[in-house]
Amino acid sequence: MARYYGRIGFLKDEVESEDRPSRYVPQMEERFYTGKLVKNYARQQSADKSVDDVDLGNDISIVADEYAMNNFSSMKYVEFMGTLWEVKSVSVERPRLRISFGGVYHGPTPEA
Repeated sequence: MARYYGRIGFLKDEVESEDRPSRYVPQMEERFYTGKLVKNYARQQSADKSVDDVDLGNDISIVADEYAMNNFSSMKYVEFMGTLWEVKSVSVERPRLRISFGGVYHGPTPEA
């Protein structure tokens, strides 16, 4: 099994910030985790497009801290191979969390 180290993005419980009048941006928080790559595969999604979409169907199992255990339902993305991927599902396997992800994440991230 391959090792995993990367950042995971969580949607904060706090109120969204207003970056300009009447436009609200969700507040995100990133944390770094270690774990193991459990399943790794990719597939091309063909549609009526000139370029096919790549969809990963990967699972990682991370060693979860208290924050991850309490906020696993707020996970939005996982960094893997230099790209942010959408979290599809999370299962609790104490003391670990098994995260399934795939599809490129296009949502908000913490501001640098």
